[in-house]
Amino acid sequence: MGTYTRTVLVRPASTRVIDIPGETTTVQTTVMVTPPTTRVIDVPAVTKTMTKRVMVTPPTTERIEIPAVTSTVKKTMYTNETTRVEDIAPVSKTFSKRVMSTPPTTRAVAIPSQSKTLKVTKLVSDASVTETDIQGTTRTVTKEVLQSKGGLTTWKEVECALVEYQALPINWNLGSATLTPQAKNIIDTRLMPVLANNPGVKLEIASHTDSRGGASSNQDLSERRAQAVAKYLETKGINSSLLVANGFGERKLTNRCKDGVSCTEREHSANRRTEFRLINN
Repeated sequence: MGTYTRTVLVRPASTRVIDIPGETTTVQTTVMVTPPTTRVIDVPAVTKTMTKRVMVTPPTTERIEIPAVTSTVKKTMYTNETTRVEDIAPVSKTFSKRVMSTPPTTRAVAIPSQSKTLKVTKLVSDASVTETDIQGTTRTVTKEVLQSKGGLTTWKEVECALVEYQALPINWNLGSATLTPQAKNIIDTRLMPVLANNPGVKLEIASHTDSRGGASSNQDLSERRAQAVAKYLETKGINSSLLVANGFGERKLTNRCKDGVSCTEREHSANRRTEFRLINN
């Protein structure tokens, strides 16, 4: 505890405005009239009680016995290896070898001579140029000219929806590419009217399988099914040049049911489909 002395301001400083003469302008400045004064005052001391935590009783210790723990440890030890000498009975084996019993002999034979007549073309005289008058001939030539867009094959307007793949709901028997009577009826009622309303337009038949089975066998099966539809249309008088049969096997699955994925029969059946679309020339 002690006494401190500090200096404080008795009253605040005051100011006034005075004019300072100049040559051309008057400048006003603020100056201090009475300088500040100070005085010494006593500041009462401040007393504060501090609380401190001290140890009343020193810590004590005691000795206790901890029983020993014994465990059995197994260790694999290797002793020096030992050897012994054993007699191995000899093994006899007979080998067959092909050898020449009689050395080869040679003899001289006479070969009759052969003669052949060769023909060669020789130049008898140097080439020459002669002028000959040839009477002109006249003939009529028939020429095909473009009459409409598309060259000799004209473009025909078709329904926009038929340019995209349309479902052909044929239910094929398992592993079969044979058309059933029901399948033929679907072709008659679904495809034949489309071809009749769009003469000269190509038709693509596309067949797909699910992922079950080998990829090679699925590809072959889809190609045979597409060909079966095309051949049936040919029996109905459709020109084969207007038919395109494509088999895609399991290459264009519509869902997640690829090889190694467990799917329901309904999910697999969604990938077994036959489709068609029109292809304008």
